[in-house]
Amino acid sequence: MKELTVILVTALAAGSLGFLIKVPDIQQPTSRTSSMGWIHMQKLLLPLFDNVCEESTDPTIVRLSQEFTLDSIADKYTDPEIVNNLKKLYAVNGQLQKGVIFTELNKDHMFEFQLLYDVLYNAQTFDTFYKTAAWARQNVNCGLFVNAIYLAILKRRDTEKITVPAPYELLPHYFIRQDIIIKASSLLAGGDVAVTENIVNEGNSYILDANYTCNIDASGESKLAYFHEDVGLNTYYFLKKLQYAPWFNTEDVNSNHAEYLYHFLKQLTARYNLERYSNGLTPLERFDWTTSNVDTYDPMLVFSNGQGFTPRLIGLDITGLNTLQNIEDSAMKMIPTLVQNGYTKSQIISNLMNLLMTNAENYELDVRRFFGGVATENRCRSVLAHYMTSLRDPVSWKINKKIVDIVDEALKSIPGYIRNELYFPGVQVVNVEVKKLTTMFEPFKFEVTDALRISTDRPMFDVNVVESRLNHKPFTLKLNISSLVSQTGLVKIYLGPKILPGEFATKKHLYMLLDNFECNLKIGSNMISRTSNAIERTSEDFVSLKVLRKLVEDAEFGLDVQPLNSLENLSGFPSRLVLPKGTSEGLPMQLLVFVAPFIKVTAAGINVMPKTEYNSAILSPGYPFDLDFDDKQFFSLPNVLVKDIIITHKESSGANKGEYDGSKKWGGSDKTNTYGLKKEPYDYNLKKTQYGKSQDYEAKKDDHATIAPKINDKVVTDNIQVIKDYEVDGQSNLNPEADPGSYFSDKEPYALRLRNSPYEVSSKNDYEARKQKYNYEEKRNKYNTRNEARRSKYYNKYVIGNRTPNPKNDKLEDKLNINDDERYNIDVMKSVMKWHPKTTLGNNIEDTDEKVISKNEAASTSEAYLHNGSILQRDDYIYE
Repeated sequence: MKELTVILVTALAAGSLGFLIKVPDIQQPTSRTSSMGWIHMQKLLLPLFDNVCEESTDPTIVRLSQEFTLDSIADKYTDPEIVNNLKKLYAVNGQLQKGVIFTELNKDHMFEFQLLYDVLYNAQTFDTFYKTAAWARQNVNCGLFVNAIYLAILKRRDTEKITVPAPYELLPHYFIRQDIIIKASSLLAGGDVAVTENIVNEGNSYILDANYTCNIDASGESKLAYFHEDVGLNTYYFLKKLQYAPWFNTEDVNSNHAEYLYHFLKQLTARYNLERYSNGLTPLERFDWTTSNVDTYDPMLVFSNGQGFTPRLIGLDITGLNTLQNIEDSAMKMIPTLVQNGYTKSQIISNLMNLLMTNAENYELDVRRFFGGVATENRCRSVLAHYMTSLRDPVSWKINKKIVDIVDEALKSIPGYIRNELYFPGVQVVNVEVKKLTTMFEPFKFEVTDALRISTDRPMFDVNVVESRLNHKPFTLKLNISSLVSQTGLVKIYLGPKILPGEFATKKHLYMLLDNFECNLKIGSNMISRTSNAIERTSEDFVSLKVLRKLVEDAEFGLDVQPLNSLENLSGFPSRLVLPKGTSEGLPMQLLVFVAPFIKVTAAGINVMPKTEYNSAILSPGYPFDLDFDDKQFFSLPNVLVKDIIITHKESSGANKGEYDGSKKWGGSDKTNTYGLKKEPYDYNLKKTQYGKSQDYEAKKDDHATIAPKINDKVVTDNIQVIKDYEVDGQSNLNPEADPGSYFSDKEPYALRLRNSPYEVSSKNDYEARKQKYNYEEKRNKYNTRNEARRSKYYNKYVIGNRTPNPKNDKLEDKLNINDDERYNIDVMKSVMKWHPKTTLGNNIEDTDEKVISKNEAASTSEAYLHNGSILQRDDYIYE
């Protein structure tokens, strides 16, 4: 039996890569693994996904479906009773007919889905699984089959290396606007469709531009249509909802199923708030049924049977509102009882999530039915009634937020984390670096020919849909982590908006877990590079059915092919969307790096790394942001670091509005780049005079030093340089009256305090200082050995030991005008000033030379030293 190891500190287990190569026919060491080669298994499964809403014409599938009966192979399943359950259902209620709209809101539909999945999953061999799938492909409702086959392939061991086409290629009706579906279907049916700027004929294929329901110039939440309707994001949500199906919520399958489901919703909500932040919208607020209003929403979608999705209206049923409010009240009343009875955090979350989501009948289903409409037919045709379309409706994000808020409220009743539960002894995050982060919209093309054709014969041309999707340029995070001993750590990197100091504990829910990974720390400094394509829990795009067929054919003929991602690997969050859109001016945000001891849980039990104290809190997927903590204490930890970053959005003429640029034509045999956009010749003559002469730069060398900024209506000219981003020529970008509780966190408080500091800003340029030759003879006898040793002692005690300022240094704090909030939130200062201090060592030793100390030292008041009772203080600083 293959040993299964589960890493509980990560949200998702890493999947496997499937290589399209032939392997010897050797029986695998598990009862459910087939003796077939992977390439043969992949080839057999692909016809199951061809035009799934019509009966298959593949000869093998037709033959197997005709030969298959549930009675004849009941002994081929691990539990024969599973087959009997499906037979009883069909005998009493019959099957869900083809052409009927399948919905996850209907409990009868979901019960049949569960039984069909059980039969597929419990097939003892791949051969039995394939025969069952071929029968289901021909006899089962289209939507029901798609759900069951995706979930079975995700869960079975012998299909763990199999890849499949994307849902948006199988059922484009759920992802693309109805007018595009109608035009594409008309083309495939032989109808006349005019070639316009949105329909391009390129050789033997038509390419249709699929815009979103609204563009980014719209008002309110409508401007987020490019995010709500992203085909990759909706695919991710669909696959995750399948994996969190209610029947998996058992102790035998996954004891913390509910906790991971809650963590999934919380991270999804945090990511949505970051996108709202990029578009100037406030974060989602707590949803109150008595006061909240919801706008109407028209999804502009059509089902494969020709019926349209129903719009959501404003009118709300009062009776339904009362029911929902009663469920919420019941959940809140449960909390004190659970806490008093000694339930653990995981148990409290599990009990609440059972009521809210994981039971067969739950709060989430009632909310979605409530917004779907009063009539049963309308509910089935609502986007909220389908996993593939739920996120298109803005109210779906409010429902997720509502569930997260209820659980968060419960967790406030649990004692928060203390310092020892957050501290990682011997580990310090020294620095994190990342270059410019840039996002943009890029065209994405996928084929809909097989899904929309009605003829059994494949047409002589292809129909493709192209839409503009959010993406980012590749980036690399470089971490510097020091350790006193060799040990294994768990690194968690969070991304969030800039917030004011002292507010992090109440606004930590706005931070999204960007990445988490295991790292082996050696003694000393550890330089770690983390590229954007290596981020955990993310996935690239699916490979199209057409490309998969070609790869299988190439592999059969012995040609080398690249490895394909398994369905498990493709079920992660879209890697394109790890960064929010940002703004063209640059959106200020923050990275937070947290390092904790790595703890691994295996079938044999909990495995604690050597030299590491066991901390059960680390096993929680939401640690350390799932419980309260003191933020000052949190940011004083050496294993925590915050870094200011900027995310810039690169705009283009059409794509920046969430729609494809219609000016981009596909131009036959012309020399073109992607999708036929002609490349303009580079005009070198135009660039000849772009850059100035060397003497021009010499003339402008001292321009900045001559500009005198105003502070409090007074011109300051003595040895002060201009802080360009804040105030030049009397024009101030600072707003000292800004609301400290606002969503955006500017640098006003820090900049103003620094600008009004009694210490001058030197006008000496940094590059001039570097030109001076270092005089080693002059420095040879600079330090007094005894005093230097004493200084080192105090540094180790007050700075390295506990990273807190010396309690005797009150005068220093007054002089530097630095308060408690600024002491632990040092990143704002680091981004504003580079310090060049002048110090005085007691009364007998003078040091008038400037030396550059690290930004961490400069930004923290804890690097104050004692020397014979005197305070060593910073007397000057230079803005870089």
